Amino acid sequence: MSRVDKEAVVICLDVGKNASEMSEKSGKTFLQRSLDCVKKIITRKIFAKPYDEIGIILFGTDDTKNDLNDKNFGYDNIVEMDTLKMPSWTMLEEVCKIKPGNALVGWSDGLLVAMNYMSTETEAKKFSHLRIILFSNFMTSTNDQDLDVITSNISNLEIELIGVSDTVCHETDAPSWQFSQNPQKKDSQRESEQIFQKMIKEIEGANLCHIDYVESELVYFQKKTNRGNPWNVPLKIGNELSMNVSAYVYVQKSSLVSFKTECTEFNTVTKMVTEYTKNNEKIEKPTEDDIVKAFHYGSKLNACDDSGIAYDSGDKCLLTLAFCKRKRCASNLFAGTGCHIIVPQKDCPKSAKLFSALVRNLLQKDYFLLARKVYRKGTKPLVVGLFPQKKDDGLCLVMIEMPFEDNIQRCRFEKLRLKKSTKPSDEQMEAMEKLVNAMDLTNAIDDESGITEAFTVETSLNPFQQHICRTISRRALNPNAPLPTFDNELKKMIDVPEKIANEAADIIKEIENLFPLEIIHRKEKKVFGQKEVDDIDDNLEDEEILDVTQAESNERLIVAVGTVTPAEDFLYLINKKTERFGVVCDQIQSVIHELLFKSTVDHGDKIKEALVAYRDVAKIHGPFNYNTWIKELKKLMVRRNKIDEWYKYIVTEGVGLITINESPVSTVTMEENLEFYEIISKETSNVTSNINPEDDELENLL
Repeated sequence: MSRVDKEAVVICLDVGKNASEMSEKSGKTFLQRSLDCVKKIITRKIFAKPYDEIGIILFGTDDTKNDLNDKNFGYDNIVEMDTLKMPSWTMLEEVCKIKPGNALVGWSDGLLVAMNYMSTETEAKKFSHLRIILFSNFMTSTNDQDLDVITSNISNLEIELIGVSDTVCHETDAPSWQFSQNPQKKDSQRESEQIFQKMIKEIEGANLCHIDYVESELVYFQKKTNRGNPWNVPLKIGNELSMNVSAYVYVQKSSLVSFKTECTEFNTVTKMVTEYTKNNEKIEKPTEDDIVKAFHYGSKLNACDDSGIAYDSGDKCLLTLAFCKRKRCASNLFAGTGCHIIVPQKDCPKSAKLFSALVRNLLQKDYFLLARKVYRKGTKPLVVGLFPQKKDDGLCLVMIEMPFEDNIQRCRFEKLRLKKSTKPSDEQMEAMEKLVNAMDLTNAIDDESGITEAFTVETSLNPFQQHICRTISRRALNPNAPLPTFDNELKKMIDVPEKIANEAADIIKEIENLFPLEIIHRKEKKVFGQKEVDDIDDNLEDEEILDVTQAESNERLIVAVGTVTPAEDFLYLINKKTERFGVVCDQIQSVIHELLFKSTVDHGDKIKEALVAYRDVAKIHGPFNYNTWIKELKKLMVRRNKIDEWYKYIVTEGVGLITINESPVSTVTMEENLEFYEIISKETSNVTSNINPEDDELENLL
């Protein structure tokens, strides 16, 4: 957001004696509800628009601190909390300390001070929008002597005025909110409301709303916004046909809140430090040719493409490659993180005619365009699909990224273990059709909002991002308090709409009766890595038994020792004898090394089981490789200061050297094994100083 594209907001808050009256249909006072709204406004600004500036005016206070009173204009019991500045956690803490006052001050005096404050504070600054939000229940009497002054100043300064109260209603025939005609209201309150109602009718853009509506709008920290900046490009078909189009973001992946390095609150700067490590050891900065970007998948680092490299792709373009049948493009081939809407460029009538004819023909013949997209010169070229669509406001193309051959991952799934009589009955088919119709999201909301579709793209927010904002806000104000749980308000964002739940309840019961489920218990013999055909349910027929046996066989298809169940994988490969003993030993060594030194999670049980399994097998097949490896493992653990792990995994489990008592091929005595378990401080220093990390024999073996 540009620094000039920011707004100034002045909150004018009634904290007087009358504001402590209980709000209608609420267990809180009007002041408490107003303060909750102010806190949410400041919090939303911190996350969504941190460069906007906020000022707070309190009227009805016991103290007096404002510019007009200093000039002897007599505006008592009104306080300007601070200068107009960007929102911060300090400002939010100050709002939490606001206490009710005992004075009675009319809203007109508070509004005059707020206008003077707005005029003074914005004089040397640039803002795209000015706004005053007045929180008052209008119970304090006021007069209309200053009505003309307020009206003219707000109009001249182009200030948007919003009045918030708990005594307004919205009638069906009325174009906007109006004060309710409650017979219990006092005459002074009615008169004050009439004066404010008269004023907002004379001010263009002024509005009045109920505090319930404000609370509902402030539930989430950020409204759903659609990016309005178009990507203008000519859509070319062949060498002669071209039309100017604009692409707008329709759906895109939501990003989490990011904070700048500058901390405006304490006038300090956060310094970013970059360190380079190799195998958890710090190294000097390598050359650019030696650096490869990667991402963590569990404990493994996987190299990825560098998106920052320059491509010789030419100028930006949207070039049609082919016309394709729509049925030839399955939805599982869609790629990217969102989609765009393409429409004719504004003020181009010739392009609009060509575009309309193109989309109509694509819809009629059920085709789509396959095109080459280059966002700008030097960026990676993409293959996109342009799918015709007819919307309420006209014709358009939906642009979705398509994958290259290398990006397609073909997954093979086993057949479902079903009996031959799998064709559903007519009753079952009819019940499923009823369920699909009942769960139609396009007609899932039935209220007075006028919206019928649930989870629309235009209004749906990311609940995870909203929860992150609430968590950060809670921790900033209460550093020692526990983190909040997932709020019920956020759960409503993803809950099944009430209308669908009610309509589908009876149908779901019917489906439960039509599709009975029963648990089939199978006995398994304790044979590692395989199942006998006799263990399978006798009710299955011969063809089904073959499918089940094949599926179970594929489930235990192990080709190498993995980090999930290393001991089981190692023993399975040793028993199957599909790989040489030395190859399987190298694999278990690599896995133990990875679990010990690269993983950020404690894998104690896996490491113990893998060491025991490796040692037991080595005693039979040959102890030399194991003894050599365990010695190098000890050196590496000492060097990396993993002494506790050494005693925990090696000494306690007794998985040290294999002695001559355990294997006749071994040459290690019992005394040598006992010395091997000990770690002396002198040994530690010698290992650290004499061994070069580049000469690490264990890592060379791996």
